[in-house]
Amino acid sequence: MRTVLIRKLALLLILASAPAVQLTAQATDSLSASRRVVAAASLAAMEYALGVEPAGGRVTLPEDVDEAKLLIDQARHDVPLLQAAARPAADSLFARIAGGLQRLATPADLR
Repeated sequence: MRTVLIRKLALLLILASAPAVQLTAQATDSLSASRRVVAAASLAAMEYALGVEPAGGRVTLPEDVDEAKLLIDQARHDVPLLQAAARPAADSLFARIAGGLQRLATPADLR
């Protein structure tokens, strides 16, 4: 009888801790996604600044501008992995940045 109770208790403890493990894993994944998003956005800003005149409106190095666009697309791809509260703001920000890349905004406007 005692062995059955211990097994039930062990099973109960395992099942009770499963959501906590899942939340911890989700937080870790969200943190990793946040780091990737920030790194991609930062690198995109640097690439864009190399490829467009400081006043904007004219591409000087098309490959750098293309790289910036790819990096922003990559960052947008990771937005669903962010914490739910951060997703709308991040998505809106990346939509604005993508629009700036398309209209050749000044690099300062995209930082």
